[in-house]
Amino acid sequence: QASFRDAACVLLPEADEMPELTLELVFVSTGPSSAPRAVLDVGKNRRLKVVETHLSADASDEALSNGLCRVLVAENAQVQHEVLQQKAESSSFAHSITAEVAAEGHYGFRAVQCGARCARLNVAVALQGEKSPAGPVGRRGGAIDLQEPG
Repeated sequence: QASFRDAACVLLPEADEMPELTLELVFVSTGPSSAPRAVLDVGKNRRLKVVETHLSADASDEALSNGLCRVLVAENAQVQHEVLQQKAESSSFAHSITAEVAAEGHYGFRAVQCGARCARLNVAVALQGEKSPAGPVGRRGGAIDLQEPG
């Protein structure tokens, strides 16, 4: 994936007891298209709040933003993920989020979208162990898929 210009990779290693960290990711589209990518690997016992923001460089932006975010939540880790989309009215926005939640891990999700003539947000969460709750706080113009091991 060396061709991606807008990319972030965050690795939080396992820890015994750590305070919650807050991470702000801001992706600004400036050309005819953008493909923002993020990987968040949150280790055992870690707590992370992520605010992922997608913006247009100016009001005349007509770009297509086609993004992907992969979240790995280890055992007893907690991730609160917030996605904010404030693209120009004539732009298009498509974004997919996948989360894999281990035993006793927690993934919470909230999205706020405004702007963009066409916007879609897809969220797929794989609950991979006992006591691994996950759920949306709100959604608009998207799909949410919760998958439990079975």
